[in-house]
Amino acid sequence: MHLIAHIGTGKTGSSSIQAALCQYASSGLGDYQHCIIGHGGEVATSETLRRLAHDHIVGYAPSRADPTGDECNRRKIASGIREIVSAGRIPILSHENWANIGPKFEDTDFWASIGANRPTTYVYVRPPVEYLNAAWWQWLRWYRRYEDPEAVLKAWGGGFIDWWKLLAPWRRISQLNVRLHSKDNTRDFFSLLGLTLPDETTRFNVSMTEDLIRLYDAIPEIRAPHDSVHDALLRSIAGNGPRAPWAVPRHLAAHVIDATRDDNMLLAASLSPDQREAMLADARWWDAAAYDEDYEKMRPIKPMDRHVAEDLVRRTAPYVYNRIRQTSEVQAAPS
Repeated sequence: MHLIAHIGTGKTGSSSIQAALCQYASSGLGDYQHCIIGHGGEVATSETLRRLAHDHIVGYAPSRADPTGDECNRRKIASGIREIVSAGRIPILSHENWANIGPKFEDTDFWASIGANRPTTYVYVRPPVEYLNAAWWQWLRWYRRYEDPEAVLKAWGGGFIDWWKLLAPWRRISQLNVRLHSKDNTRDFFSLLGLTLPDETTRFNVSMTEDLIRLYDAIPEIRAPHDSVHDALLRSIAGNGPRAPWAVPRHLAAHVIDATRDDNMLLAASLSPDQREAMLADARWWDAAAYDEDYEKMRPIKPMDRHVAEDLVRRTAPYVYNRIRQTSEVQAAPS
């Protein structure tokens, strides 16, 4: 069975890819059929998928972040995939987190269990320093126990930005295609499938803004480490101010580049000739000096008064404000 899976990574335009696939789920994908795996293993396609995407606050309907668990009915997934194939279409699945959980897909023999042995997979990667900076503001900072990106690396090590090692399971269980992050990964992904992305395609920018960070800092209990729903809900009311400042100092960038150099050489050797040439010529993978202009943009986040932040949320997002009140009441309750 021929199946296509886009597996991430995060901060490489994955939201825009998923949104575009949902937007054209009913038409515009040629021989392909985009589908998502629901929490119980149900497979949604076409108009059902478009409706789910329209109703979802982030603007697209995502698949289950981890479909390999026992609670996700494999037989139901396999049945839904077979229906697509029986109709003469090629299934496309997409989720930004799957690249990170390759061992789960491998250990559970997930693809073979749903009748799609060794699917064709696509993954986008970006220079580790850039990724660390973007991931800091999007996820890592909200674990709260880390003061800065350097503290994350000391606690976690650098495995999560060693792309070659991270993707090892995917090389074993799929026909893996690694692509370099570009200005328009959505158009690149569509072109790899022989599809043309219409100019009117909705694009998503889920990068953290400085105003949104100020809001979360003022009311920390409303932002979990992975919380795209609140990001989508609060981004417009917090203000479309400047993007988050640069967070990776020069010495840390130099350390990351040195620590990932061998892994990146292996990655480059595995790429197609044009992608390999582009990676080897891109100083952002190999030289901390490539970020000299970014280091100058480092600055502290100006704090927002909590009362001002709560009033803003109360007036514009009652659901979130009620959650703040409930959390505060629980914390204030006597033990």
